[in-house]
Amino acid sequence: MSLAASPLQNRVLPTGEIVAIPQRGTLMGNRGCLHNDEGIIRHRWKGKRWISCVLNYKDNRVPLRNPGRYTPLFFKDEVSALAAGHRPCALCRRQAYKAFVAAVERAKGLNPGSLGADDLDAMLHEERTRPLGDRRRVEVRELRDLPDGTILGANGASVIVRLGGLSVWTWSDDCCEFVPASSFRLRTPETVIAALQNDYVADAL
Repeated sequence: MSLAASPLQNRVLPTGEIVAIPQRGTLMGNRGCLHNDEGIIRHRWKGKRWISCVLNYKDNRVPLRNPGRYTPLFFKDEVSALAAGHRPCALCRRQAYKAFVAAVERAKGLNPGSLGADDLDAMLHEERTRPLGDRRRVEVRELRDLPDGTILGANGASVIVRLGGLSVWTWSDDCCEFVPASSFRLRTPETVIAALQNDYVADAL
């Protein structure tokens, strides 16, 4: 079966995993060139600049599997992109990028305009590449302190904090029963959580 006849492996889950599913995304992303000349994903990332982009920008058309070029990735929404560690693109999502950087600066006590893209990407990279099992554990009593848009893991599922409650993350928004848990592991990087706590509002919230 040809690549064109099957879903490409370019959809990103909140865990950062890249999968092949037919559902369409609302944002595109970039982690560098992850595929080989046959179009097969061989790398989780190339470089530290993980961004999320609009699907269409100035009528540019990006080949899905162009040898030697970056691999376009797709996200359900911005909450999912942020959980996977992708921050807004400074070009096609300029206003969102500036708002995100300002929120991180407030959270870290930095002077406005002092946080550059390279330092931000390095900060995020250390957090998003940490094994899921090594990320901070959150007890039930701590859920009220997390901002809307935080994604956590429990019992094999990803769950979203929203309006003071939890809902199971699914790509299609089909109803899925949440199995109660006594504790959770963070999926969303802590720098992203800090931005959400300091007035950054993700799309789809």
